[in-house]
Amino acid sequence: MANDIIINIDSVYKSYQLGVFNLKSLINKREFEKNKIEALKNINLEICRSDRVGIIGKNASGKSTLLKIISGVTYPTKGNIEIYGKVSSALEAGAGFNPELTGYDNIFLNGAILGINYKLIKSKINDIINFSELQSFINTPVKRYSSGMIIRLAFAIISNLDGDIMILDEILSVADEDFRIKCVNKIIDDCKINNRTLLFVSHDIRNVQEVCNKIIYLKNGMVEFYGCIKDGIKQYNLDISKNY
Repeated sequence: MANDIIINIDSVYKSYQLGVFNLKSLINKREFEKNKIEALKNINLEICRSDRVGIIGKNASGKSTLLKIISGVTYPTKGNIEIYGKVSSALEAGAGFNPELTGYDNIFLNGAILGINYKLIKSKINDIINFSELQSFINTPVKRYSSGMIIRLAFAIISNLDGDIMILDEILSVADEDFRIKCVNKIIDDCKINNRTLLFVSHDIRNVQEVCNKIIYLKNGMVEFYGCIKDGIKQYNLDISKNY
């Protein structure tokens, strides 16, 4: 069902240790606590199937940390997270690419990293290549790709492989306008037709407005707002204006 909860985040905290972690700092509890930073503080969220959720906030507000926890890249220090579906994530465009391999080979490599079996990737290979519009470069090593070409291939892979939850972290930031619009339409259609859920981090408010139907505004590691796009962006812009 479209309104089913697909991600349930309950009282999640995430702490990181700053500086050098050694035995001395571990023994000296006061020093250990002084060098600790809380990236996320008491996050409580329910995200429904087929929602397209934008995540906004200033740098170091906890956006990428939240996506990493949902993706299983890292784990919360405290709290629980329940995910009722398969996650496909692009936390950094090209992060899973081997620069020495061709674009074609990297499609299979990325699919394997995402846990997709060979037969399924093979069945989608033409769709991925055609969507990326990199037919002339698909047998070229990725180290010779521009940042825009890497974005094209990364998005084409994640958007054409099966998954209940698609996570994108700033992946459209350097896409040219024609491809950006193509990606926006692909995301919206895919979420509506296949009931996929989107979590989308971007500093470009235009992308968030065009792609998403809900918004999470993180501030200092906490949820400042979760709800409709218009009200969330209004609150975010109001906070930004206070700093000028």
